[in-house]
Amino acid sequence: GEVRIGGNTASVKLQGNDSITSDQTFTFPDAGGELATVPAGGQVPGYAEGTYTATFLKPADLTPQTGFIYSNQSGWYTRIGRMVFVQVYLGWTAKSLSDTSTVMISLPFPALNSTNYRSGISIGYNNGLGSGQQMRNGGFSPNVAGVSLYYIEGSGRSRGVEYDAIDADGQIQFSA
Repeated sequence: GEVRIGGNTASVKLQGNDSITSDQTFTFPDAGGELATVPAGGQVPGYAEGTYTATFLKPADLTPQTGFIYSNQSGWYTRIGRMVFVQVYLGWTAKSLSDTSTVMISLPFPALNSTNYRSGISIGYNNGLGSGQQMRNGGFSPNVAGVSLYYIEGSGRSRGVEYDAIDADGQIQFSA
C-alpha cells in the first residue's frame, strides 16, 4: 500500500512486509502550516482525540441555546494538525422556546478562518427536524465552532432550519 501525507510532502510506500517502526523520523505541516518533525519513537504533533458535550447554540452569540432537555449530547473528535474529524449524536426530549434563528450545533474547534473555504457534514440520521424539509445539510462559518443546519426548498434554494420548526423531541447524528 501507499500512504501520502499532504501535497508537497514525502510519501511513505509500504511493500510486502515493510512497516513503519519507532526508529524513523517524519516531517509534515503542523496545525499552523509550519513543518513539524516527529522524532523517532515520538508522537505526531497536533494529534488529539477526545470527547465534548454537543449542544444547540444561539447563532447571535454562540452561547448554548436554552429551552431544551437533552437525552444525548455526545461528541467525539480526532484532530490531526489542522484537520478535525467529528462525530455527533444530539438528542432532545423536550423543547420550550420560540426562536426563528437557524439551528446551530456546537463543535469542539472553530472552522477554518477563510471565506473561500466550503465544507459540510454528512447526516447519518435525523428525526424531529421539521416536516417537509428534505435534503438537510450543514455548513460552517469561518472561525465559528458550530455548524448550521440547512434544507433545500422546492425551488432548489438552501434555507436555514429554524428552531421554531423542529419538533419537541428528536435527534440528529452526523459526521464532519
